[in-house]
Amino acid sequence: MINKSRFSFLSLIMALLFVLLVGGTALAAEDDAITLLVPKEKIHALPSSIDDAVTAEPFITRTGVVSLDGKGLLMDSLAASMAKTSAQKTYTGLTFAIGFFADRQTSVVIERESLSSDRILNLIGRKTNQDLSNFTMTLSEESFLITLHDLDEDLMYRVVGDTSSGIGRVTEIDLKKMPPQYQ
Repeated sequence: MINKSRFSFLSLIMALLFVLLVGGTALAAEDDAITLLVPKEKIHALPSSIDDAVTAEPFITRTGVVSLDGKGLLMDSLAASMAKTSAQKTYTGLTFAIGFFADRQTSVVIERESLSSDRILNLIGRKTNQDLSNFTMTLSEESFLITLHDLDEDLMYRVVGDTSSGIGRVTEIDLKKMPPQYQ
């Protein structure tokens, strides 16, 4: 009787481990995006003249502040390129989670990358499962620029920021409201 209960207990433990392993793998596959950009509440108030100039344009829907969450990951590539080591990472095929605003989260997959001799990392991709989009990111030791064109929703997001602090300013642009000379 002890052997039967021991066998049942071991079978139960094995079944639970199997469920945890399979479930954990499924969860990891669902949430394998690396967080790149996180929306923040405004940290510094910009001079009102800048805010007024930005919001005076009818095609600018809103602006906000974001934080470059994957800064360390990206800066590793720049450091490796300077040292010319084999530790340089590749980003092609990776999926990044991007939050421009609390209500505007998306993910992008990187399709191409380049690292120039003057230590500027360029990542090019598109929104996950969406062909009519274009994502670009340019990162140097001093600053970064991110743009996402979402043609399905007629929106463009532009982020300009400081690499050392990781803080950037995001602008949401309604492409339907832009005059022809801006496009």
